[in-house]
Amino acid sequence: MGHINPNLKGGEAIISYNLGLTDRSMVLCPRTSEGTKVSSKGNYIGPISLNGTVLGGTLLVKSEDEWDAMQYDSSKLAEVLRAIGIPKASNEHDERL
Repeated sequence: MGHINPNLKGGEAIISYNLGLTDRSMVLCPRTSEGTKVSSKGNYIGPISLNGTVLGGTLLVKSEDEWDAMQYDSSKLAEVLRAIGIPKASNEHDERL
């Protein structure tokens, strides 16, 4: 994947953020999308969207089919996280991150 430019596109930012604060820490989680469509055994089961709960390591599912797909196939969670995340840059500055 190419470099993601956080500039505005058509009046809307192409990256959104979740912000988590405690009395000792701050976490900023940039996202390029809200989630992705998920299928299981060839059947579309719905979109999985991640919101601020992702900062706490949780995922909200809306149906038993979504729960089953996420629980029994760990690649589904990786798929959703890849869809929302910013790809790691492949250059000499990686070690700074």
